[in-house]
Amino acid sequence: MYVRKRHTSCLRLTIRKIHSLIDVPILEGLGKSLEDRESTDNGTNETRIISWQEKVFSHYEKDYYRIKENCKTDHHKKYYQKLKAESHTPQLLFTYVDEDNYYPEDRDNRNHRQQQQPQGTPSKTQSMYLMADLGHEVLLFTITWCPDERILTVFPDFNLMTTNPFYHEMRESNLHMYHYALERCILEKSVLPKPAKHFVLIGATQAIRSQSVDRKGNFDMPKQLHRNLLFLLEIVSASDFKYDGIHIRYRFELPADVKMVNKDSQLAGSTHASKQLNDYWHFSHCHELLLNLPDSREFQHSLEIYFEAIAIDDWCRERYLG
Repeated sequence: MYVRKRHTSCLRLTIRKIHSLIDVPILEGLGKSLEDRESTDNGTNETRIISWQEKVFSHYEKDYYRIKENCKTDHHKKYYQKLKAESHTPQLLFTYVDEDNYYPEDRDNRNHRQQQQPQGTPSKTQSMYLMADLGHEVLLFTITWCPDERILTVFPDFNLMTTNPFYHEMRESNLHMYHYALERCILEKSVLPKPAKHFVLIGATQAIRSQSVDRKGNFDMPKQLHRNLLFLLEIVSASDFKYDGIHIRYRFELPADVKMVNKDSQLAGSTHASKQLNDYWHFSHCHELLLNLPDSREFQHSLEIYFEAIAIDDWCRERYLG
């Protein structure tokens, strides 16, 4: 979706605590502080509007930075003055901004960041982490901003609390479940980095991308008056066959004006042979083609795909099934 310049996108972060599900026995004296907190937080539904690089303090940070002796660096001194001048009431949600030099322990997020940084070039990417204080720090969302390409990346993804919330399970004195979601919303005040023109807001491993980006430097562009089409085929399973040891063969027939971008791509293929399981033959076979076709509103031709189901017996004889 496109957001025009006069509108500003911001992020609405929501976390909801579900009541205790299962009592888990623990040794006496352990988890008392958590139980005291549960008496007030059980059923919590906290929502925050988060601005880009907005610092929201956790309980630990508030207690740490308000002690002057703990603040040695200029960055920490700034937090000390901020806590001294303003009132902050930490709750469940808090943030780490780029200046905090926070590095999440989650391996998937670390791999995700490494994949986005070009090899051999210093990264100017800024990061922000949306966290929850659930007895210990829990990373909810990672947000990165690349000013050179004007790309804002949200990981794992935007979602809705009402339809597809993310879940986090806590096993302490009781088994608890937290739902959380990150949504895009509109505010009059600027809260995200401003692109030069307007930008696209999409989801996980996807982007807020400005029109001013030189896409020719980052992507293989089709020639003029043509477009590229990525065709993805997945053969999941088969059913209602009489014989066992089935595999599926397939082939593509392209219209005359449609060409393959990658000359090494295959127009024919086959799945592995599968034995019957619960009345199904499972394959989970994937194939993709990157095609180049004329850029027109009405595509005059269709891409034809032919499938054949073949069974092979113990004598390696093939039987055509359809």
